[in-house]
Amino acid sequence: DMVRATADDWTRFRLERGVGVHGVDFGPEDNPHEAALDQRAICWTKGCYLGQEVVCMQGMRGTVKRRLVSLIIDGRDAPARGARVLRVRDGSDVGEVTSACTSERLSTVVALARVLGAAAEGNEPLQVAGASARVVPRPERLVGAEADGSLSVAVTAHERLRHWTDALAKAGIKPVMLCPATLLVPWAL
Repeated sequence: DMVRATADDWTRFRLERGVGVHGVDFGPEDNPHEAALDQRAICWTKGCYLGQEVVCMQGMRGTVKRRLVSLIIDGRDAPARGARVLRVRDGSDVGEVTSACTSERLSTVVALARVLGAAAEGNEPLQVAGASARVVPRPERLVGAEADGSLSVAVTAHERLRHWTDALAKAGIKPVMLCPATLLVPWAL
């Protein structure tokens, strides 16, 4: 059986996996590196595309002024959008939370935040809304939420949703969550 997911379910799902949303976590003023899309959405082997030189130079430099990162925050209450991210060492402001939620599945607060380059490396303690926080590569992997060996695959293309659900049902695969325009399916590795 499929379960209809809410917008909050989708937010929790994407934050547990460290996935930002355009217009919420990053925008047109951010380059792919700043939006943390450099390892997810850029083809480094394809040649000749608009903006290739800029993206390549940024990748070769290896530094950015700010970057979208995943945070694990101690406590049970998710901070509000715009909450300041502070460096514990000196109390300096190094960024802001763009999305956050409490994840019952991971038993922690997960968030995305835009932070200054040095703070994005995760080598120093941070604080958000009075709670300890740390940069992590992907919250669910750190906490071990996918210990069952499954991989969630997002299938977009809303107009083909019925086709996918029928094909999956014939293959004996039950979708675990139905989100707006997205079908999330566990695939055994």
